[in-house]
Amino acid sequence: MKKRAKWVSFGLFLCLVLLVGAQSAFAAFEFADGRVYLTGFFENLTAVRLQDAGMNDRGNLNMFRNTLQMETTLKFNPNFSFFTIIRGNYEGMWDLDNSLDARPEHRHGMPKGDHMKRNLDLREWYFTLLVQDFTIKIGRQQVIWGESDALRMADIINPLDLSWHWVFEDWENIRVPLRMINIKYEPALLAEYQFRAELVWIPEDFRAQVFAPEGGVWSIPGLPQIIWDQERREIPDQHNLKNSEFGARVRAVLGDWEFSIFDFYNRVDNAVYTFDPNHAPLPLRFEWPRVNIVGGTFNYFDQFTKTVFRGEMAYTMDQPHNSIFMDRVIDKDTVAFMLGFDRPTFITWLNPTRTFFISGQWFHKQILDFDRDITTAEMDRSEYWNVVSLLINTQYYHDYITPQVLFVHDFSGNGFIHPSLQYAPSDRWAVTLGAIFIHGQDNSDGLWGPVRTNDEVYLRLRIKF
Repeated sequence: MKKRAKWVSFGLFLCLVLLVGAQSAFAAFEFADGRVYLTGFFENLTAVRLQDAGMNDRGNLNMFRNTLQMETTLKFNPNFSFFTIIRGNYEGMWDLDNSLDARPEHRHGMPKGDHMKRNLDLREWYFTLLVQDFTIKIGRQQVIWGESDALRMADIINPLDLSWHWVFEDWENIRVPLRMINIKYEPALLAEYQFRAELVWIPEDFRAQVFAPEGGVWSIPGLPQIIWDQERREIPDQHNLKNSEFGARVRAVLGDWEFSIFDFYNRVDNAVYTFDPNHAPLPLRFEWPRVNIVGGTFNYFDQFTKTVFRGEMAYTMDQPHNSIFMDRVIDKDTVAFMLGFDRPTFITWLNPTRTFFISGQWFHKQILDFDRDITTAEMDRSEYWNVVSLLINTQYYHDYITPQVLFVHDFSGNGFIHPSLQYAPSDRWAVTLGAIFIHGQDNSDGLWGPVRTNDEVYLRLRIKF
């Protein structure tokens, strides 16, 4: 009876939010003659399981995540401003469904992430200074160098938070902002070529990739909490100048070609480990070695086919890998690339008034001079990794309705299908009904094998103001 009452309360809550959203009553706020600008959104993301897995049975909640995000811009003068994003989260699934595994309710994402049930965070904050051809941003922020779907290739600056919805969110929602200095130089003399040179310095704020703790809906099966606790103790101090990471990027447009080259010297986001019987409390020693990543991106619009062809490449020097014997860390150079295309295409018998946006990608990664003792999270014990993706969407009814489907398949046998249907009658609110169907052979099968039992159907409501 208690559980039923909670679900009734939940239903009334959703009806109330939908009613408020339908009125489109929210609007951004401006103060002090436009020098202060406030905007943001409220979002409820409710997901229900479609498979049984341990304590998380079919029909249980995968999520009941409520997010309130406030974005504020303070313009001190035309050349100097301050921007903040404050984000608060409340995950109510444990309060609504007492049959769920309660262990993660009062824990944080691992090794050093946000609180799993409720969290309030000054997510981004940075000053922006414009000095002639320079734009200087100082503070906690995201830097975006790549634009691929489903997998990241050149988007290497910020780590990801995989603790609450794995990789099934927009990157902007799950990147972990870092304290950094970002300097962009766009000389007026080269405006014709849209030339930009960019420098990034992260002086001390090292953060690892974040995962769910033991028992979490999106946790890695078979990884006990004691290992996460050990890793958390050994992660480099976030306030140590020895963590400095540096990056540089140059971008330009020449005719129908847009291209960039980059170099990033950093610590790896995921730890590697070795067995050490003298190490306490567990005989595992974790470390986050430094690597150097060089690469580039390109976009090319082909007039004949009306298609944008794009690509990303990253060459990592001395990428550290775990050994199956845990006796050493194996450093090997790795090369990875993505080739993709974007094309608007008319399929008149399905939609006579709007095109279908079709986007395909092929990801390839190879470990050079491969050692058979190597094991990796996404590639298991293979020297090659090949993943393809296909994204298709279109719009109906004055562009209010957007059906979309994303297919992602790893040739080792895992991947997912993500169909969704969005209704957005204004730019103030939208509701999306979707599902995620994940396939994999076992819990160690690539990037999606560990969450292969997490098929879900979800409803996402976002109200902007």
